Amino acid sequence: MLDHAPQKRPYGMDNMTEAGADELCRRIQAHWMRRGFYEVRVEVTHLFDHHRSGPAHGITSNLINGLPPSLAKSDIRRPSR
Repeated sequence: MLDHAPQKRPYGMDNMTEAGADELCRRIQAHWMRRGFYEVRVEVTHLFDHHRSGPAHGITSNLINGLPPSLAKSDIRRPSR
């Protein structure tokens, strides 16, 4: 029998709940705002978890490979060839 109870993550956050996803959004946006990237947008998405047969929550953002759009599109981070 499978146990589908939420498990404590090693980093202390469950992003599958609405509150956890909201906290993750807040942390990501705060991280990039502290570094001067105010264009980063992160929001909660509402999903359906087929394994738990109930609602789940995730996040979506405008980050590109984990970087703000302005940084991801610049030539600063790209290796030269």
